[in-house]
Amino acid sequence: MLIICTLQGHYIYAEVSHPVRVGHQAELRSPQGLLAGQQGSLQLTFWYHMMGTSVGTLAVTVVMAQGQQQPPPLFLRQGQGE
Repeated sequence: MLIICTLQGHYIYAEVSHPVRVGHQAELRSPQGLLAGQQGSLQLTFWYHMMGTSVGTLAVTVVMAQGQQQPPPLFLRQGQGE
């Protein structure tokens, strides 16, 4: 995975062809407690490109504290083929 940080934001590239195998996953996580004590609405903005026959699924989720019910993914897309 390649991560580039600039003044305009971050760029993340995750290779999904050889040598990656079926079932491999990549995770990007924010620090624990990042949303703790937040009130009101929060916004996450991102762009993505998922073309290719070997592209799987992109999911954006919020992981709740242990013992709390996990909400469904906020965003879920399958690869778009060729």
